[in-house]
Amino acid sequence: IYGERGVWRPGDTLHLSFMLDDLNNRLPKGHPVVLELYNPMGQVQSRTVTTNDVEGLYAFHPVTSKDAPTGNWTATVKVGGASFSERVKIETVKPNRLKINLKFDTDKLYSGRGNQYGNLNVRWLHGAVARNLRAAYEVLLVPIKTTFKGYEDVSFDDPSKEYITEFEPVFEGKLDDNGVARMSFSLDAGTDAPGMLRAVFKGKVFEEGGDFSIDNTTINFVPYTSFTGIKVPEGDKRGILLTDKDHQVRIVSLDADGKPVDRKLEVEIYKLQWRWWRDNSWESKSNYTSRYYSQRISEGTVSTRNGEGIYKLHIKHPEWGRFLVRVKDPVSGHSSGQIVYIDWPGWAGKQGRGELGGAS
Repeated sequence: IYGERGVWRPGDTLHLSFMLDDLNNRLPKGHPVVLELYNPMGQVQSRTVTTNDVEGLYAFHPVTSKDAPTGNWTATVKVGGASFSERVKIETVKPNRLKINLKFDTDKLYSGRGNQYGNLNVRWLHGAVARNLRAAYEVLLVPIKTTFKGYEDVSFDDPSKEYITEFEPVFEGKLDDNGVARMSFSLDAGTDAPGMLRAVFKGKVFEEGGDFSIDNTTINFVPYTSFTGIKVPEGDKRGILLTDKDHQVRIVSLDADGKPVDRKLEVEIYKLQWRWWRDNSWESKSNYTSRYYSQRISEGTVSTRNGEGIYKLHIKHPEWGRFLVRVKDPVSGHSSGQIVYIDWPGWAGKQGRGELGGAS
């Protein structure tokens, strides 16, 4: 469920879209899909039924009243006994009257280094100090590509992980007489993150009359104390490796600042089902990542020295297809991986195999 923007005002028409993925084709054509819109008090404000879709995409256009209560509304879609919900924000949007400046002590935030700190400085737009006002911040963590200087050709992300979070409260307090507050917080993504994250801080500073000004500040977050990276060989001109041969897979291990560290790492090889890559143009990642681990065909270890190591990838005939090479740092919990296509020597340059044509 998604809309054309992130916030609406009372009286707006909400243009909401619902994308339905009926994997097993259980619903008959023309099956009704219901959208119910609830206000912050949990009361149903509108109910729309439609049977019209375009390739599983349904459009709804509920209208809110000009005196609609502001806050977090809920859009709930019901179809075939299943129910899906998404938060919808309706606010009275006003221009900021406060100038909000949030700066952190470091250029990145780190996990495992204790509390992180930020300095919040607020002034009225006309320049006066904003004394003793209440401030509240929440944070959202979103994945970004993991890169380290000098290792641009190495993959540090795990393609088998999908990381989805929501905004979580991170700070609430009052500004002092100088319009300043010292923010202290701790971020933790566990071991679910595929790699580096970006922390999106969304804040409000409230005037005494209840109005507020908003601020959005982003900073990169390093969720692991150390990282492992992988680079599989490029293969032939089509990117194919051959069975019954040793292939040198480069493995690296770095600390959170990108400096080499020595580790004993765990390596796993998974055979991917063909359904994964054939359908990945329309299936969501959350549906097909579970298929990554359908068949683990081998496991081992590799030790790095000065942050570098080599793992010998060897797939024996008659195995062929796509494989996930995954390496994990047991100290930090970080993992990375790459997908590689491996085929028999006699087939690698041909289009004759039915599955091979689809893979290319």
